Amino acid sequence: MSSLRGLFVVFSVCAFADSAYAAPACQSDWMFTATPIEGVVFGTNLFRAELAEGLSFTLQPDESGWHVEMRGQGGEVIPSRPVARGIPPVRGENNPTESFIFGPDVFEPAHNRELTVPGNPHNAATVEPSPGKQGQGWLAVTDQAFAEGEASRKVYMAFEGCVAWNDGPREPVTSHYPTPEDLANFPDWVVTAFEDCGLPETMLLSGRMPRPGSRQRAWLEPDLDGDGRHDLVALVDRPEGNQSGLVVCQQAQKTLTLVGFTSGTDSAPLSSDFLAEVDWWLIDGRTVVIGIEGAASQIVYLDQAGTLMSRWAVD
Repeated sequence: MSSLRGLFVVFSVCAFADSAYAAPACQSDWMFTATPIEGVVFGTNLFRAELAEGLSFTLQPDESGWHVEMRGQGGEVIPSRPVARGIPPVRGENNPTESFIFGPDVFEPAHNRELTVPGNPHNAATVEPSPGKQGQGWLAVTDQAFAEGEASRKVYMAFEGCVAWNDGPREPVTSHYPTPEDLANFPDWVVTAFEDCGLPETMLLSGRMPRPGSRQRAWLEPDLDGDGRHDLVALVDRPEGNQSGLVVCQQAQKTLTLVGFTSGTDSAPLSSDFLAEVDWWLIDGRTVVIGIEGAASQIVYLDQAGTLMSRWAVD
């Protein structure tokens, strides 16, 4: 029986694209990569799951059952610690749901109370987080059993959960912009998101859409492909040739599409001349409507083949 127990370790890592709808609480966004996890662990075995970007999640056996351990690409241990969720403990353990944080600057809260969850882009910690993988996760114990005896140990656990991380802190590359004021209308995460999506340095994000008295932002977050995740849309300028265009980054696969740099056609009228004059836009369902005040407007959308298209709006 013991040999069978030693071999009986079942685990799986859910591909994010296949789990987006089944686990809406574990979705990647522009700041965090998230991966659902689930598995079963027995006896004194360990559980290991390769996540992405060289990051791995493990459950290490200990005196009471198992504890979370995160490891980096080289196998190094990334410090982690549990975070109380206000759930009554079971036999002294914070079950059935456990939450944890991890990162190079995870300290004991009794000594470093000013440090919040590492990796959070809005981290207001006094201690500046060090570069490296950092983030947070949670486990929901779906089934478990304890050994008999006064000093009982958890000998079986089935679970599901999520691990989310980023590479903070990180600053976007802006050296190819003439002045820092060129990006005054964009938060760093938007600039970084387009950078990660592959926006070439020959294209500069244009922050001219916000106007005095309007609530318009310099970027939009529509769900163009209908996958439940916000995509990114912004105006861009290409100084060489003095052209204007539109850039779309689809969040699911970080797919970049540039349109508008050629003359418009009847089937796709979006053109550089039109985009140079636009002064308003809005999200309408799975489309972006963009136009010139008091003149024409166009609807930008993805067709059934996933190609970015445009057409004139009809009043």
